[in-house]
Amino acid sequence: MRLTTIAAAAAILLAGTGLSAAQSFPPTTLLGGSTAQSNTATQQCYVGHGFSTFHRNNNDARAEISFSELVDSGGYDLKGQAILSFNSPGLNSGTILFTEDPSYPANIRNPPFSRYSQSYANGRLQVVFDISFPDCTLNVNAIFNN
Repeated sequence: MRLTTIAAAAAILLAGTGLSAAQSFPPTTLLGGSTAQSNTATQQCYVGHGFSTFHRNNNDARAEISFSELVDSGGYDLKGQAILSFNSPGLNSGTILFTEDPSYPANIRNPPFSRYSQSYANGRLQVVFDISFPDCTLNVNAIFNN
């Protein structure tokens, strides 16, 4: 079968399901990318620009993300692995669990997140959400490549 025939058949299948290739990303793939620099007005609460990983199986109620630098204004260093647990019907909010230091207070180690969105196009996944710490709210914006 010629490549153009296969591509045309795939396009017909996608059209028949109402899905487009740009709507989903590889479900079992750990994606590498980076977070954008983001900080609050006081600049004591921030996400540093740096390497990050992301994994989520389609629209599961759980995702994993890593940060090379994330600091709460209380001085808590939250770099490393974090688990997003979605609890809203639209899968756009929940809690994020930072797994590196279990001695941190619960409201620092497991704060709520909101306004989660993700978009996938041309082999790039963009993930955006806000983390609400007791004394600041951080915007996370990350790009991952397939």
